[in-house]
Amino acid sequence: MRLVRPAGELETAARRLIGVHLLPRTTRPRLLLSVTAALLAALSGCGAGTTTTAAASTAAAPDTIPPYYAETIAMHPPAYDNPLGVSIRFTTNGGEAAALSPLPPYQSIGFVAGTGKPGLWIVGAQRWHPVNYDNSAQPAKLYLLNLGSTLIDGQPVNMPYLTPLPVAPMQASQPIDGTAASSSVRQLAAATVSPDGKRLALVITQGDTYQVSVYPVTGSAAVRTWSGQVTPKVTPFEWGFSLTWLSDDKTLAVGVATGDAMVDSTAAVRYLNTASSSSSLAKASSTVTLSFPAKEAKAGTPDGCYGAPIATSDGQRVLCSGAATYPVNFGGATEVGLWVFSARTGTLTAAWNEHTIGGALSSTDFPHILWVSPHGTLVIASGMSTQNQGAQLVLRTADGTLQQLPWKGLIHRPNQANFIEPSIAW
Repeated sequence: MRLVRPAGELETAARRLIGVHLLPRTTRPRLLLSVTAALLAALSGCGAGTTTTAAASTAAAPDTIPPYYAETIAMHPPAYDNPLGVSIRFTTNGGEAAALSPLPPYQSIGFVAGTGKPGLWIVGAQRWHPVNYDNSAQPAKLYLLNLGSTLIDGQPVNMPYLTPLPVAPMQASQPIDGTAASSSVRQLAAATVSPDGKRLALVITQGDTYQVSVYPVTGSAAVRTWSGQVTPKVTPFEWGFSLTWLSDDKTLAVGVATGDAMVDSTAAVRYLNTASSSSSLAKASSTVTLSFPAKEAKAGTPDGCYGAPIATSDGQRVLCSGAATYPVNFGGATEVGLWVFSARTGTLTAAWNEHTIGGALSSTDFPHILWVSPHGTLVIASGMSTQNQGAQLVLRTADGTLQQLPWKGLIHRPNQANFIEPSIAW
């Protein structure tokens, strides 16, 4: 695994920004990355991947799940009312590989976002001034979180470090790559890094407008910026965004959804050519709208996305979680699952793991896609059964089976009906 390291000067500055808490040496995981990767491949049964990519027609490596994930975690109990740090954990067993927390002027890590590169994440550091347990009003300063490895006494030890990114602090929709109400304030909605590790891409919303910007990771200003606008079917509406940098290293797939509570939303993917000379978002991109069968279709037929669609980095598939048609009832029951589309036409090609949820529904009852493999054969999601209400991580393997992954799960806030998922990313 190749980790992107900043220049020496940046790395030195970055290390002063964090506090690193490693496990005691007697209990610290010592699996080398190559061994971990082999274990992950055995767990996921990843032999059934597609063999073409958007960048080349040569045979591609089969999909595997990344060895680590990062999640926000309270530094002190109770979890619902304290600043957050980041815990980096082994995907296979949930054991902690390393942890960090920000130093002044920031006291909390508001979110983590995946980059498509194993061992590399984007985090948002915030000052800690919560209102009713909610700290989202505090602007977030963006950093790259890199999990490196060094030898101590001849043993490999994980060493995380942060590198500041060239973006002024701004408010962030909660959670990143999820859903958020529209706002007149500029808000960060999605973030990722290019395959070569040199460019940062952001989606920023304000009102009914969204802006896609590309920055050099070590620069000081956006290189390119494109803006788009939507006409939502309902007002007020909610945004949903995802960002995937395709493996050709020039195309950004921007998943966009607008709707009421993100159910039965209008969903599309805009494929932006970042090498285009045009400054117009419409001229520099093509849009694929996801199509669903008619509303009068038989029960169980997919009819909408819950949150933003996610494009695979090979440019072949688009996935979203969502709802399906269901007979009208007084119990609030509905059918949900994972929907798969052709990236070229937006046509529905498969419905995975459909199941019925019911009762007093909350957002954690619905499937929430947290990670999709490059070819879309593997998916990690929460909310995949009626029993767990988002309290379990599930790996959907290439043959369709579900395997539970170790995870601490949801956070419950006193006197509030809904549970909160910690921010988590691969």
